Amino acid sequence: MSTSAATSGPPTVTVSSVTNCRTGPSTAYDMVMAFDVGMTREVVAKYTPANYWVINYPGGGSATCWLWGQYATVVGDTSQLQEAVSPPMPPTLTPAPTTALPPYPPKNVSVSCSSVNTSHKVGNIFIPSSQWTVTVSWKDNTNDVGGFFVFKDGSKVATPFTSVRSYTDQFSVSGFVVKPPTHTYGVAAFNQYGSSTTNSAILSSCP
Repeated sequence: MSTSAATSGPPTVTVSSVTNCRTGPSTAYDMVMAFDVGMTREVVAKYTPANYWVINYPGGGSATCWLWGQYATVVGDTSQLQEAVSPPMPPTLTPAPTTALPPYPPKNVSVSCSSVNTSHKVGNIFIPSSQWTVTVSWKDNTNDVGGFFVFKDGSKVATPFTSVRSYTDQFSVSGFVVKPPTHTYGVAAFNQYGSSTTNSAILSSCP
């Protein structure tokens, strides 16, 4: 801030670098306008503690704003200017808390299978059976998963950790069976806030 010798009329201010004019004497206050190099405005008050000038800003009628004095040059007698009173600090906005929600359900739930026909002897009779291995696979749909629930025909059969993206189910059927029994496998994701809905895949054939 600098001042020059007194001249007739009220003091005026110019700046050597574009300076924000605000609603109060710090960057915590809202900006009213950018005071450009080459502009000249009347100074109506001063705020010595923080080196600010209170000025009538262009287009503001009788409204005022607070101009930092770092790049300001004031021409005229400032000794009679009133010391301004800093307005109340603007309220600090507290971000709204993030709503805690369960994760999205897994995506791309699918089943694959294989079978082996075998038999076992009971007395003098060989009992045929089919051994089935079904693999349920899925992919994450969110990054806040704690684990997964795996369901078979509506009943929970496993709870894999987040590092696991598949589950293997094995069962046998009496007789040599070409087509597997129909089963519905579902997978739901969960975290500390709850469980997602279930995405499902149906085992009805085996290539």
